[in-house]
Amino acid sequence: MSKDYAPLTIGLFSKKTGVSVRTLHYYDEIGLLTPHKDPQSGHRLYDYNEIIRLQHILCLKTLGYSLEHISELISKPKFDSDWADTLQLQKNMLEQKQKDIEVTLHTMDRILKLIASEQEVDRSVLLSLIHSMQTEQEQKDWLHQKLDQQLDANVIDFMFERTTDAQTELDQHFVRLTQEVKNLVGCPVELPEVQELIRRQLQINLDMIGGQASLADYAPLAEMEEESLEALARLAPSPFTPEEEEWLQQAMAYYMKQHDFELPGQQ
Repeated sequence: MSKDYAPLTIGLFSKKTGVSVRTLHYYDEIGLLTPHKDPQSGHRLYDYNEIIRLQHILCLKTLGYSLEHISELISKPKFDSDWADTLQLQKNMLEQKQKDIEVTLHTMDRILKLIASEQEVDRSVLLSLIHSMQTEQEQKDWLHQKLDQQLDANVIDFMFERTTDAQTELDQHFVRLTQEVKNLVGCPVELPEVQELIRRQLQINLDMIGGQASLADYAPLAEMEEESLEALARLAPSPFTPEEEEWLQQAMAYYMKQHDFELPGQQ
């Protein structure tokens, strides 16, 4: 491209570069681009240097830099090790964004499969499940940090490392059992259908850890301090109301008593 070509009006510059007029106005306002003004018409005129400067801006944008940071960078005649440090930080940030996007896409895949199989899902149940899906790595790390001394690390890992088919099946069971709980809330906990619901719920819990544990392995969870339980609940919020939770705990306690198993705190 020749340096002696005639300056371009903003409309022609926009057409040539593919950058909208609105964006060019904004870049002018914040000082990223500094086109000349026609002394007679007052219109912006873009010369060769602005073409090169815009190319630099767009190049840095592809690396994920903010406009504020780009403004600082394009004022430098050379890049050195200091810029390499900022580039490494930028790379780290983009890698984290990539991981977050992968988690979100995986969550979407699971939800699409769930809706396809169930046709419809209660809003509170689905949003609770989505939140839990998106914080699974945090849940895993948190459990390792809090319970590695009390639980076999493999038990925790099995809770989160499942095949796609196994995960889809567990998602379906979660939604169906949760809906059953909501339908049965208020019924006497000793009813056979209530106790069968609890049995299946416990079986699902055991399946989630790969069949590597028994009910006794849940004791460390029951012994956790209230503050820790609340922290875990924020990562994996319950789909139940406080009233539903209370009824479910009563049903669970009755089941445990009938099967001669007592969690700490039930003595």
